[in-house]
Amino acid sequence: MLVEVVLYVPFVAALIWLVLWAGTAGQTPGEVQLAASDAARSAAASRDPSARAVRAHHLAAGRLDGVCDQLDVQTSQQGPVIEVTVSCQLRTDPMRGLGVDARTFDATGIATVDRFIVEGAVDVGP
Repeated sequence: MLVEVVLYVPFVAALIWLVLWAGTAGQTPGEVQLAASDAARSAAASRDPSARAVRAHHLAAGRLDGVCDQLDVQTSQQGPVIEVTVSCQLRTDPMRGLGVDARTFDATGIATVDRFIVEGAVDVGP
């Protein structure tokens, strides 16, 4: 009985660890997509066009803190449309020793600059 416990406990612990890490890896694409969409909306709501890229980067970095080893946030604007592309290389430190290669997830968020938010509300009177 003791021999079986000694043999099975490390196996079960490794299996639980693997399942938890796989769950995190499976959740990451959704987190990256949400961060890109929210970053685009945040940038579109900025009144200062020069601050839009910084605002998008800060939001994405805050949302993905501790998830990515490397994070790249690119912001572009074409007319009133703002596009934010987030590239996240998944943190693989917990799987060191198992030969798991780094995985990169990319997502793009698009938002339109709302002139009523950016320019201020227009007084239409009573």
